[in-house]
Amino acid sequence: MSNYQLLPVDDGPRRLEDIGSDANSTNDKLSWAAIFVCAFCTIINILVTIRSSSGSSYTFPSATSFLTTRGMTRQDIDSLRRPSQFIGLDKIHRNATSGSTSFVNFPLLMAQIDAQRPYEVTKPRKGEETSIGTVYPELGQMIATSSISTILQFRALDYGMELCELSIKTPDEEPVYPFILPSPPIQIYAIPQKKRLYANSLSYANRPVRGELIGEPRLLRNGTWSYTFRCSMDEIYTFEVACKNTETEECILRWTQDKEHESFPAIFVTQFSTI
Repeated sequence: MSNYQLLPVDDGPRRLEDIGSDANSTNDKLSWAAIFVCAFCTIINILVTIRSSSGSSYTFPSATSFLTTRGMTRQDIDSLRRPSQFIGLDKIHRNATSGSTSFVNFPLLMAQIDAQRPYEVTKPRKGEETSIGTVYPELGQMIATSSISTILQFRALDYGMELCELSIKTPDEEPVYPFILPSPPIQIYAIPQKKRLYANSLSYANRPVRGELIGEPRLLRNGTWSYTFRCSMDEIYTFEVACKNTETEECILRWTQDKEHESFPAIFVTQFSTI
């Protein structure tokens, strides 16, 4: 009887199945790890964003945002030092016969304060929906009554334009927006306030102290009133327009001005060349 010998069993397919199963298990672990890392980073980013924007709705990134988790507000930016951009320009020789130049400077703030509502602030203007998105028109409200006055601020601009003229100009024709002139004269005060004021925080209760009375014009149709003063580049100049206290005549002043189209009536500053 012949001897038989068992042939070796080929376990290659089984070994391949084991290797494939191990690879799938490793891939599953890596996928779950990646998902966990992404979820963790997303949660951290959300928490940082919420904390950094909790101080103010007007938040800007800053160099220290990652350390303080809070950006710079509009007030912080406005309080930064504004160095001259024209260093040494006064040493350049100029033609003395060059003509005088001027430009119109519209107020950066027109806000109302009300003695009868001492803690009320000016409501923000609503935007207008257009085909290119929400647009905030450059409109300013001038209102003065027996209890309401308007605070204005201007920033003197540009180099060598340091002669300023505060003006009120009224039209002869009826403007697009409501336009009411008072019968009695109004009062215009210069306010010694050199820091920016903000409509969303300015009220009668925290109003700046009045300074010099610079005019008491009686406003008429197609009229102009002006007051000239020296101004320095980048300085802020503050004024208040109010009704004169009178028991015989009612005082109501109201108009809306659009600085984009230079429409009238309007209150503005004209800056003239001084070099």
